[in-house]
Amino acid sequence: AGRSAVAKELQLLKELLVNQREHFKSAKADAVQLLSHGETGVAGHLDKVEVAAYTIVSQAILNLDASIWKR
Repeated sequence: AGRSAVAKELQLLKELLVNQREHFKSAKADAVQLLSHGETGVAGHLDKVEVAAYTIVSQAILNLDASIWKR
């Protein structure tokens, strides 16, 4: 069970996405390095800058206290 993000959280996540896109566009090697981890690679037709930016946003969402399971 989760919850919907509040407006401030959505705004912060949108800003994070914009900032990460800008970063990875200017530092494509950083995007390649980030995406080199894991068991599977990124499909060739996908934009590595975009995937890297969304990866960072996903990590931010999963690191929110609300996303951590409580036992």
